[in-house]
Amino acid sequence: MLGLQKAGVDLVVVNMPDANRLTVSIMAMIAEEELRMTRERARDALAAAKLRGVKLGGRRRSLARSDIANFIPREVVDAPSMLA
Repeated sequence: MLGLQKAGVDLVVVNMPDANRLTVSIMAMIAEEELRMTRERARDALAAAKLRGVKLGGRRRSLARSDIANFIPREVVDAPSMLA
């Protein structure tokens, strides 16, 4: 925000026409704090999983065609191909 302000860029928030620089700056600070907290929770959860012996990452096995079909809604599988 500060960079935009220094560059002389006017800010217009389409879905908040009454928003001003202060409002948007406060919302940006809140968003940054939420991101920081989310990263902290993810880091803590990964550390706890590691302590429990959960194996994270690594090579994934190839899914068989029948396995993939389990993830696709039946109407999509049965639909005629749009590429044909």
